[in-house]
Amino acid sequence: MVRKRDFIILGSCFVADLLTKFFVSNFIFIEGILSFKVVSNTGLAFSFFNGLPIVALVLNVLTFGALFYFWIKEDMKYFPIVIGGALGNLFERIFFGHVTDFISVGTFAIFNLADTLICIGIGLTIVDEIRNSKLKKKK
Repeated sequence: MVRKRDFIILGSCFVADLLTKFFVSNFIFIEGILSFKVVSNTGLAFSFFNGLPIVALVLNVLTFGALFYFWIKEDMKYFPIVIGGALGNLFERIFFGHVTDFISVGTFAIFNLADTLICIGIGLTIVDEIRNSKLKKKK
């Protein structure tokens, strides 16, 4: 069951992602262990399909549709976080042709808040599903 608070969480994640991208695109940071390096990513996660923005856009739209479907049909309680992040990247890809990545941790890939929200939401969903399956087994 989709609740009003789900849309508040989804909207908050979406706005937070866009605000962080605006902030890093307009200000300079000092690099260190955790640094901010602004790059335009025309591909998907970890720059898969980089240089193929149409392929990335089509895959983003299909993925967003699938996420939205599962959220509604399966009542995935952490999916507003996932969808809010996905919406941030999809919005940017539709209107600017790329996604702004800016968080750099050591030699790991450069990513953004939306990517982080997607990973957190999926991680919480996995933990929740494991916990629920264990509770069902006990009954």
